[in-house]
Amino acid sequence: MHNTSPLALAKDLETRIRGSLRDIDVSEVPKEQHEHITKLRQLVTDSKLDARDYEYAETREEQVRHAKAVKPRLEEIRQHMLRLSEYNMFTAIEIAELGALIEQMIDKLR
Repeated sequence: MHNTSPLALAKDLETRIRGSLRDIDVSEVPKEQHEHITKLRQLVTDSKLDARDYEYAETREEQVRHAKAVKPRLEEIRQHMLRLSEYNMFTAIEIAELGALIEQMIDKLR
């Protein structure tokens, strides 16, 4: 994945997180878990859109602006995943793999 673009990494992150959460019926989980799942899904979508905007930016200034927008979202994604792992919605292996993917994205957005 050395030459993988931020957008491709964001799409992979989205696919993997949504895959981990696909069997969870949010209407049947407690409110706190529901809020974490909903927020996580939104953050993943937003980070993918930011990565897309980063790649399609016409100037370096635009790229920097989009990179600044996506980095905090990626950190927030990590926090929500960790909270949901407390409820066994993510395994330790998934957290490690997805965390590495997030780090790759952050590195590509420099």
